[in-house]
Amino acid sequence: MTRLCAADVLPIGAELSEYDNKLQKITGANLLQIAASAARIDLTMVKEPGKYKIAVIPVTCGQGIIQGFSHAVAEIVSYLGFSTFVTENTDVAGLAEALEKKADVLMLADDNRFIAVNTLTRQVVDNSQATGKGFVAALEFMAGGLENKEVLVLGAGPVGQSAI
Repeated sequence: MTRLCAADVLPIGAELSEYDNKLQKITGANLLQIAASAARIDLTMVKEPGKYKIAVIPVTCGQGIIQGFSHAVAEIVSYLGFSTFVTENTDVAGLAEALEKKADVLMLADDNRFIAVNTLTRQVVDNSQATGKGFVAALEFMAGGLENKEVLVLGAGPVGQSAI
């Protein structure tokens, strides 16, 4: 897995609106529509995303925290309309803080995995799987569906495997 650096994540929040507009032009769908499609969730189910509380928990193990990463994740999730906060504490203390604040979804990453945990359903989603499904959803929008169409997938890592 390639490690991000601060320069990769710090500009994300300021560029979200422009990125979303480009997605809309290229695919015909915005970021929320693509994410909902990738998760196989009807948009009517997320009409009030603000009612879900999302906690982003900084993790210090391994090579440590990437400057701005937790806040960039929170900015993306907030942009989608969810009530989001970054825990003040890290690691286990951050996990406890998120649960004490009644977070519905926990998001955390270390050197090996970036996951979201739904505390209501106990479902765990890995970022690699979600990214692969996101690429497929965007491609489905762009192509007007993928049924009976050939698609070339380059790379057979976790994202490529999920896309397949």
